[in-house]
Amino acid sequence: MKVELIPVIEITNYDQDIPTPSIRSILEYADEWENYHISINLSAGYTKQLKPYFKGSSFYKISEISDADLLKIIKKKLPWNKLKKAD
Repeated sequence: MKVELIPVIEITNYDQDIPTPSIRSILEYADEWENYHISINLSAGYTKQLKPYFKGSSFYKISEISDADLLKIIKKKLPWNKLKKAD
């Protein structure tokens, strides 16, 4: 048996104001989860070209993520983006 490791990254944007699907199984309801992930990713500012590793998943092949989306991921993870801004 041949095993291949594929580098992926999980991108979650659950903090958007879009409710999660009430159904739990991503494998059985891949279309619903796919639509949800597209909606939250677009709402978070990612491009339409961001495609999951498999339908309905929140995992993305690193080699297929655009430069613009990679930059968005990096900026989101920077520590100073988590600091509260003074009023």
